[in-house]
Amino acid sequence: MFTSDVLSINIHTNWESALFMKQEWDDLAKRVGSCIYLSPTHAKVWWDYYGRGELLIIECRKNNALVGVLPVFISKVFAGLFWIKVVKFLVSDSTIAVLTPPIDPEYAIDCWKAVLGISKEKGVNVFSFGPLSGEDGLSDQLGTAVSESNLCLIKKSSDLPHTVFNLPTSIDDYYLSLSKNSRRNIKRGIKRLSDLGDLEVRLASSSDALQYFQRFVDLHTERWKAVGLPGHFGDWPKSKAYNEELVNAHALRDEVLFFELYLNEQLIGSQYALTYGNRAFGRLPARKLGNELEKAKLGTVIQAFQTEQVLMKGITRIEDGPAHYTHKVDAGAIEFPLVQVVACTPESLNQFKAKLLVFWSKFLHLTYNRGFRARLLKYLGIMPGPLMQLWIKTRL
Repeated sequence: MFTSDVLSINIHTNWESALFMKQEWDDLAKRVGSCIYLSPTHAKVWWDYYGRGELLIIECRKNNALVGVLPVFISKVFAGLFWIKVVKFLVSDSTIAVLTPPIDPEYAIDCWKAVLGISKEKGVNVFSFGPLSGEDGLSDQLGTAVSESNLCLIKKSSDLPHTVFNLPTSIDDYYLSLSKNSRRNIKRGIKRLSDLGDLEVRLASSSDALQYFQRFVDLHTERWKAVGLPGHFGDWPKSKAYNEELVNAHALRDEVLFFELYLNEQLIGSQYALTYGNRAFGRLPARKLGNELEKAKLGTVIQAFQTEQVLMKGITRIEDGPAHYTHKVDAGAIEFPLVQVVACTPESLNQFKAKLLVFWSKFLHLTYNRGFRARLLKYLGIMPGPLMQLWIKTRL
C-alpha cells in the first residue's frame, strides 16, 4: 500500500465514499484556482456518462487539512499491438476541457507522487495526464514527481495553446486594456450591428438555463451544418445528454452562464459557460452566419459583450478552452501552452508500450481525424458521423 512521508493518503473507489468531502473539495479547488471540470459536481456527471475501468479518487491531507484531490481512472486502451493499462484524469476524454487539478501548490509534488505511486501499485503501464494548463506550473511539478518516482518521461508536449482572459475589475478598464485596433473593431462591429436593427442581450437564470441550452444547441448545430459539419453535439457521442445533465447540475449551484445576443428579436449569437468561484469557463460558442454579420466581426463582439456580463458578476478570469482563435485574441485573450505528460515505469516493455501509445495516438489523429473525417469526407460531400471511440480513448 502506497504511503507518503509528507501527506495522509486516502483512496476512494466509488463516489459514495468520496462525497463526504464535497464542500472541502470545492473550497480547495476555488482557493487554488482549479478548473470546474475536476470539481465533484462536474467530474461525477462525466463519470456517470463516460466512466470506465477503475475509479480512484485520491484524497491528500496535511495535518488533517485537504491539500489535494486527484480524480483518476484506470482502463485498458488498445494501441495497435497491445492492450495497455493507462491512468488518466476524469474529464480528459469524450469532451473538450483544459484541466487544472485541485492541488495546493505547496504540496503538489507529493500529491503527484501519490497518484503515480498508487497507479503503479495497480499495475498501470502508462501514466497519461492532460490536457493540463501550462500556465500554473503544475505540469512542471508533475515532471519532478515523475523523475523522483523513478519513472521515465516519454512525452511533455505543448502542441496547442489555450486561451485565458485575465480581467481587470471594471468594464472601462477592460476596454482600456485592449489594443486600439481591437477597441476600434469592437466599436465598429457594434455600430454595424446596430445599423441593422435593435440589439438585445439576454442572460439565463438558474430556472431557465435548460431553455437557453436548447436554443444554444440549435444555433450551434445550424452554424456547423451550414458548412457541412455536425458540430460539437454531432461529433462527440452522448454530448447533448451529457451537457444537459451538466447544465442541470451546475444550475442548482448557480454555476451556469448563458449569454445571448439578439438582432431584431432573432438570436444571432450565444455563449455557453460555467462559473466557479471568481472564474468562468467557456464551454462553446454559437453564432449565425451571414456576410453582414461577418463584416461586423460578430465573434469578437459577442466575446466582448460576454466579458462585460462576466465582469458584472465579479468574475476576474475566463478560461476559454483550447486552440487559437483570432477573435478571442482580438477581445483580449492571452494564450498559454497545453501540456500532455506521458510517463511509464522503466521496464523496456513498458517504455515500448508508452511510445507505441504516443505513436498510435498521432497516427489515428492524422489518418482518421485529419485525413478521413476532415479531408476525405469533406471532399466527397459526406457529413461526418460521431467521432470513433478508439480515437477518443487514445487521444493524447
